Amino acid sequence: MSDRDGLEAQMAEIRRTGILYDLGEYREDVRSLSAPIRSNGRVVAALALTVPSSRYERTEAALVAALLSAVSLAEQ
Repeated sequence: MSDRDGLEAQMAEIRRTGILYDLGEYREDVRSLSAPIRSNGRVVAALALTVPSSRYERTEAALVAALLSAVSLAEQ
């Protein structure tokens, strides 16, 4: 993110969804999703999935569901 307003908007979206989406920002042909793992309300780790953009486009919903499920299991 190159400007403060854009960064603040992205941070608000991350707080709303619980997921950081990297949709080709680092590399055009790579997509990444990450989510925090919390213990007692504090972030103690993060889990990330990184896939080629061609695979991401077909499986986004399944990837998001798998990420959120894994984070939920890690927090138990």
